[in-house]
Amino acid sequence: MNRTPKVSICIPTYQQAPYIRQAVESALSQEFDDFEVVISDDQSTDDVRSYLLSLNDGRLRIVRPRHHLSMAENWAFCVSQSHGTYVNVLSNDDVLYPSYAKKLSSILDGHPEVAFAYCGAELISEAGRSVGVERHVGGSFVRRGSDEIGRFIRGAGCVFATVMIRRDCYEKVGGFGSWGIVGDWDLELRLLRTGGVAYLDEVLVKYRLWSTRERESRITLQLQEIVRLYETTVSDLVKSCPRGMSRAVLAAKRHWARSGAVGIGRLTGTPKFEEAARLVLMLDSSLSVRFLLRLHRHGLSWVAAWVMKTKLWLRQRVKALLYASRVD
Repeated sequence: MNRTPKVSICIPTYQQAPYIRQAVESALSQEFDDFEVVISDDQSTDDVRSYLLSLNDGRLRIVRPRHHLSMAENWAFCVSQSHGTYVNVLSNDDVLYPSYAKKLSSILDGHPEVAFAYCGAELISEAGRSVGVERHVGGSFVRRGSDEIGRFIRGAGCVFATVMIRRDCYEKVGGFGSWGIVGDWDLELRLLRTGGVAYLDEVLVKYRLWSTRERESRITLQLQEIVRLYETTVSDLVKSCPRGMSRAVLAAKRHWARSGAVGIGRLTGTPKFEEAARLVLMLDSSLSVRFLLRLHRHGLSWVAAWVMKTKLWLRQRVKALLYASRVD
């Protein structure tokens, strides 16, 4: 490509032959001319490679690292091979709506102070069935990054597949860090220190949710990284934030501890359970968290799961009602 495209859609992939086709086709079907698609195949051994070799489109480039990388490393490699002024990192199992690139790039064009913009997402199952929507109750906004740090610290920021990043801000913060799972969250937090953030209250991305068993298989690594994230990136942010942020951090850590205390239920009775429980208590050692862990040890994991599922259902219902009342 002889000139710099406005938008780079970067698709890191590894062993996702059943889904990669949808992701690529959605990227190439954008109602927008000034973009490129860069796919980084992280040494896949399934049918991903043969599918990619069958593609023939001038807007598309396929790259491959020399050796297998972690998830965040492959994201970083893919972005490093792209050239666009703005960057979207699309997971190889997610899908863009045709108007995504046009609408998100327009927001960044109109607000040079914004480090990244994002939008609503349709939540889909592994099979592609629509199961819900993720969007803000308050509608579209453009805000200072410092005003949104508290919400992102709680992990209530955004679906990363919806994010479009200004490249110079991405490079200013050093890109993705050395993470296996929470690299997107870490990047968002650091970007909030460099500029503002914009949200478009339109659903322009399909985000695939994986089964509980798939998530539980990575629970220990996730807890390790959440603990490290709060000790490093979040700790640095709090030092430069207004008073009161420490309280938000404590509440956020308690939320993740409770979630983790429920999520480790399938590990009960194994050495991995005690390691995961130790990580949970590093986040928060309150009585409520210890109670959830005690339920597992007494064979009552189903009670802990029921409590959290009920709270999640109630939260989603309240959010849906608030959004419906705003629309009306």
